[in-house]
Amino acid sequence: MDNHRSEASHLTSRGSSRLKVALIIVLGIITLEIIGGILSNSLALLSDAGHMLVDALALGLSLFAITIARSPASLARAAAYSFITPSCIYTVLALILITSSTIAGTSSERR
Repeated sequence: MDNHRSEASHLTSRGSSRLKVALIIVLGIITLEIIGGILSNSLALLSDAGHMLVDALALGLSLFAITIARSPASLARAAAYSFITPSCIYTVLALILITSSTIAGTSSERR
């Protein structure tokens, strides 16, 4: 049993370090796209930066979920765990709706 737990822990730590690297890369690209979009007045770059912001949020929430999964299980935390998943889903959904409505509003102003 301990061998399985240590193997799972190793896989989780390797996965979280890869997620951290991916999050740093995505945040760097978002920054470049925002700067490029503002300087060139490009709605395409700004909308892609908004799309990637949702991706960055999903990566961050995944890192958060891994952190929670590493903590020891208990009945006291069970209610909190059941609250976190829908909260993460609704947060990503809200950001998607805000981003897409902002892009739609901006594109209609440009016509």
